Amino acid sequence: MTPAPARKTGGETFRSAAAGANFDVRDFWRRAASDLVSNATRGVLAEYIVARALGIATDGVRDEWAAWDLEWDLEPAHRVRIEVKSAAYVQSWEQSRPSRIVFGIRKTQAVSVQSGGYDGKPDRHADVTTCSLS
Repeated sequence: MTPAPARKTGGETFRSAAAGANFDVRDFWRRAASDLVSNATRGVLAEYIVARALGIATDGVRDEWAAWDLEWDLEPAHRVRIEVKSAAYVQSWEQSRPSRIVFGIRKTQAVSVQSGGYDGKPDRHADVTTCSLS
C-alpha cells in the first residue's frame, strides 16, 4: 500500500549521515519550483490559480496521478471534475518564434495507482477542461 503524502511546511530538514547537512524542504522548493515559466511548474501553478479562483481548498497535497486535477463542489450533490491545461507562447528555453498553442482533448486512460498500469478504456475523465494561456 502506498502511503498518503503529508503536507509539508517547508521547514522540515533533511537528515544525512554526513555531519553538516544544513538544508530544508524550502531550499528544495526554491530550486525545483522557482522557474514559473517551466512547462511542468506552469501547469501546477495554473491548477493552483484555478483552485483559488473557484474557492477550492488548496490545503491538501496535489495528486499527480489523478485522472483530473480539481474537484469543485457546486452544490451538495453536484461535484464537478476539472482538468486544467496550461500553455505559453514563451518558453524557458531559447526560441526562434513563439510556441504554437495546441491542447489535445482525445480520450485517455486513467492511471491506476494500485496496479501501476492503466485503468479501463479511454475516456474523458473530467467534466470540464479549462485552459490557461500566458
